[in-house]
Amino acid sequence: MVRLSDVSQMNDSHENLWLDIALKGCMEEFNKDKIFSLEDEAHVWAAYEANKLSSFAFCMTEAKDLLSQWRGYANDGSGVAIGISKNAFPVSNYLPCRSVVPEHTLSLRQVVYDNVERRKELQGVLLGIQEKLMSSNDRVIALWSEFSKFSSLATIYKNSAFAEEKEWRLLHTPYFEYPIASPLTMRQIVMDDRIKTFFEYSLSSVEENFLIEIWLGPKCQISDFDLKMFLNFNGYRDIKIYKSEATYR
Repeated sequence: MVRLSDVSQMNDSHENLWLDIALKGCMEEFNKDKIFSLEDEAHVWAAYEANKLSSFAFCMTEAKDLLSQWRGYANDGSGVAIGISKNAFPVSNYLPCRSVVPEHTLSLRQVVYDNVERRKELQGVLLGIQEKLMSSNDRVIALWSEFSKFSSLATIYKNSAFAEEKEWRLLHTPYFEYPIASPLTMRQIVMDDRIKTFFEYSLSSVEENFLIEIWLGPKCQISDFDLKMFLNFNGYRDIKIYKSEATYR
């Protein structure tokens, strides 16, 4: 079982806001030819704001042995890192969106840090909007239908200062109406004087062994023998165990 937490409460204070910054610059550059009228621009931002998603994420990294990760997420290097197969998670060709179809709200995605890549993606959506405007009799409907795509992109954009984390996210964008359209179980917990909402994703339905390897942190005191006994006792055999090469104490 893994837990998907509210993205707005994570360590990047601008989560879900990086698209706002990138989009504003891209719109100004793209609109030099006055493709959008002032009224169009008003509808563009209204559509984007109306479609902003409540997103939850289980965050992982490609970096198996990175000191900053050990210090920040593994009890200052005393813990372990668990290597999980990508096949344990749903992979799709689309970004999760607000939908009454539960399967459309869940996907494994790689975080985008690069400004050039972000601009390229945004320009692609803007070109799609331009084509819709040229062929549609209703500019408002064309703008609103296309601009909902930006809300999904906001879930994977992050400050380039975090690029070394090489993050992947299991993302969930539940449709918060009653009953909540979600393939996951919603829970709540009291932490730090607040009620925090999260979703649980079960790995028990994964057919193949999702556990690939375990890395011991640079200050980890667990012996290979005890860890292997623990894994065997819980049904995990032939799991590779590695020790961090970081010289940290």
